[in-house]
Amino acid sequence: MTWAGITDADLRAVSGDLVLHRGRELAADGAMRVEHLDGCSARAVAAGAGLIEVELEIGEHGMLLGDCTCPPAQDGSFCAHLVATAITCRDRAHRGDLPAARIDGAPPAPDTAQLRRFLRRQDPDWLVDQLLLAGERDPQLRARLQLAAGGRPGCDLDTAPLHAHLQHAFFIADFVPHREAGDHFARIDEALDLVEALIEEGHGDAAARLAREGLRLLEESSAAVEDPDGGTVRTLRRLEDIHLRACRAARPDPRELAATLLDTALRCGLGPFRDAPARYAEVLGAEGLARLDELVRQRLAQLSAQEEGTREERSVLEAFARDLEHGAASDAAPSGPRPPG
Repeated sequence: MTWAGITDADLRAVSGDLVLHRGRELAADGAMRVEHLDGCSARAVAAGAGLIEVELEIGEHGMLLGDCTCPPAQDGSFCAHLVATAITCRDRAHRGDLPAARIDGAPPAPDTAQLRRFLRRQDPDWLVDQLLLAGERDPQLRARLQLAAGGRPGCDLDTAPLHAHLQHAFFIADFVPHREAGDHFARIDEALDLVEALIEEGHGDAAARLAREGLRLLEESSAAVEDPDGGTVRTLRRLEDIHLRACRAARPDPRELAATLLDTALRCGLGPFRDAPARYAEVLGAEGLARLDELVRQRLAQLSAQEEGTREERSVLEAFARDLEHGAASDAAPSGPRPPG
């Protein structure tokens, strides 16, 4: 439908006889001043007791859609001001008083306000389908939807979309030069924002698992990033801080946490959790610290007996042993986020 093609029957269908009659009177009196008019949308004002603003558009399948600030239109009704605006636009079209058509013949893209009005009028099931379809194409959107739908704190949470988003954020096709490193780490930070939000939503266990997965992904991808500005170290520190906060919130089994911290510190070449005996002392408690001490002694004994292990592995174990032996963990106050490395 075009402005020139609007009929009284079209207006009657959306407004009714009485409103159509009043709209004709307003249009005849020139009550509506059209401030913007293009191929499918119009904006007008009416001077009265107060300023009345109208936005009107020709929507999909020629449907007339509009908003007006007058009281009768606040329930979504198609008021007399909208009718008068439509008639005024129709009259201008008949006079040829319209902006030149776009070269490509396509209507201008709707702005945010127009799009919001359109979406509000759509069937909820259709909107759900569109969001799910968009989520399949956009891992970040899918992860945000999954987080919003996470349910009650402590309940099982499907972290697959968040896991996929993490992988997408860390993925490097070939190599990240210095000029692109900032964008690379910005994408990672966006993904970690979602992981961090899990803690506030009561899903500390999930956040801790995803933080450890982030450490693995960071180690795998770090060699492919030209990073003189220290983005890798900052990301490492943030992942460590997220993991600690998540453990404080979730309170995992202290013996299992001790094993996880030591295993991760030994496996990851970036050096996470090197100060775990001190930083995790409050979370581990006496039971967890005792288990950590036991595991460290066992691994050191195995290395001594077999004369195996890398220099780095021995360094990690000896650092843990020193902290545990000197009581650094038991004397340390609970620590907050570490300063950037």
